[in-house]
Amino acid sequence: MPQISIILGKCAGGAVYSPIQTDLVVAVRDQGYMFVTGPDVIKDVTGEDVSLDELGGADHQASYGNIHQVVESEAAAYQYVRDFLSFLPSNCFDKPPVVNPGLEPEITGHDLELDSIVPDSDNMAYDMHEVLLRIFDDGDFLDVAAQAGQAIITGYARVDGRTVGVVANQPMHMSGAIDNEASDKAARFIRFSDAFDIPLVFVVDTPGFLPGVEQEKNGIIKRGGRFLYAVVEADVPKVTITIRKSYGGAYAVMGSKQLTADLNFAWPTARIAVIGADGAAQLLMKRFPDPNAPEAQAIRKSFVENYNLNMAIPWIAAERGFIDAVIDPHETRLLLRKSMHLLRDKQLWWRVGRKHGLIPV
Repeated sequence: MPQISIILGKCAGGAVYSPIQTDLVVAVRDQGYMFVTGPDVIKDVTGEDVSLDELGGADHQASYGNIHQVVESEAAAYQYVRDFLSFLPSNCFDKPPVVNPGLEPEITGHDLELDSIVPDSDNMAYDMHEVLLRIFDDGDFLDVAAQAGQAIITGYARVDGRTVGVVANQPMHMSGAIDNEASDKAARFIRFSDAFDIPLVFVVDTPGFLPGVEQEKNGIIKRGGRFLYAVVEADVPKVTITIRKSYGGAYAVMGSKQLTADLNFAWPTARIAVIGADGAAQLLMKRFPDPNAPEAQAIRKSFVENYNLNMAIPWIAAERGFIDAVIDPHETRLLLRKSMHLLRDKQLWWRVGRKHGLIPV
């Protein structure tokens, strides 16, 4: 059954290992604190000066992923828990409650707004929440762990009155590139949703995993592998909507057909490829003695245009079986409803009888 902790004061020492085992941790800002060793002991042992807030404040611990929601008051904490529980079953053997099924069975004005929500330029950002609020019931979406790993949005919504877990890229944060923290956040959310038999919806717009020395040092291989493992291990219904960019390894982990997604759809604005056009063009430019020469730049421009128009388009992915259909954005909400209805009684005859696999840790 769901286990929830609310931090209303100091939670220190060995006591912190109790809430961290629970499914959701909520804390009140400037009131709830979590740390293993307090500031005074740290000062005595290591000589480091650190304030109580910097060490164990709710916002700091939320950015580390130890707290899933920070609120302003105790009343807000209890309300968030009520909202969270409204999406969940009482235990892993029950189904989540069904709330107002059958609403808005036809295309609405909010659906039509999706046709113009993605910027014309692939490099322009937009808030993925604006998409999520239009493709689920009543514009109802509950963010979970919003302050950690902000390149990915995780939370709960409803499709035709039934709960779904949502994993979506956020172009407003690092263009949606998946970093270590986002990988951890997504993996945990997926495993929790799978434990309670909650279907998953992936909404994709990502240029790939975030490159960089720090990412490699901090374990992007292992932590990205943990994300991938969670996706494959989850045997709940999985539906993917590709909004715009879906490149490289990030394409794989964000609910790809190759990694056990049941249904995959793409908007006409989608770009699906091993690498983005600009990245591929940079590799091409290495063949030229002077990549900045006018002739080389003209070739580069032509290559990028051809790549985006003829190679990364969603219809090519559909021809190869990676996408089930290319859909107009305004069709998304009703198509999700039909997809979840189709997958509602998904059965897995091939489930292996074993205790558990070994997730990368």
